[in-house]
Amino acid sequence: MKKLLPLIALLFTLNTYAADSFESGADLLSFCKQAADRTKRDPFTFGMCMGYIDGYISGYRFKKEVKGSPPICDDIEKRSRREVLKNVVDYLEAHPESQQELKGIAMYRAMLEKMTCAAAEAE
Repeated sequence: MKKLLPLIALLFTLNTYAADSFESGADLLSFCKQAADRTKRDPFTFGMCMGYIDGYISGYRFKKEVKGSPPICDDIEKRSRREVLKNVVDYLEAHPESQQELKGIAMYRAMLEKMTCAAAEAE
């Protein structure tokens, strides 16, 4: 057990470092691209990406009533997380400029491009 303790401490440190470096759209793309690939995903990267997506959608529930916010479809809460994950990865791969932004802004732009309600745009 004493031999495992340093290894556990090292792994914890590495995961903490990875979590601390999760700031940009490029970081979001890296985690989510790996999470989308069943052969490359691991529990940590999958949790970082999907946790962020779930947290973002939860935050949207509170924000959607703010006047002046661009409308994102209410059905975003009903879409599969796999669909949202694919949309985020597709958007960030197609828009390298968003990879330089903070992950929250990059996520918001992905949501606006891929999930903006057509009916709300017509209003």
